Amino acid sequence: MMHAKTILVDDRLVVVGSINFDYLSMELLEEGCLIADDRPFAAALERTWQEDLRRSRQVAGRRGDGARPGPTLDRTELSESARAAAT
Repeated sequence: MMHAKTILVDDRLVVVGSINFDYLSMELLEEGCLIADDRPFAAALERTWQEDLRRSRQVAGRRGDGARPGPTLDRTELSESARAAAT
């Protein structure tokens, strides 16, 4: 099993992998990542994220449960590249 991290930067750069941004991961552990500078791939990833968000429900951070609220996500807004790729 891999605990993957996924990063989307500026509608074009995608980073996917098991690597953490710390000394152990970068220098000692056998971690890895894929870096893709590809606007269509980034747009497809963002569409997948948006679909995952639409099918998700919040399980923490509700009033009265003592949990800190998570980040606010706009589930309807797509980036420029995702809109272009969807047409």
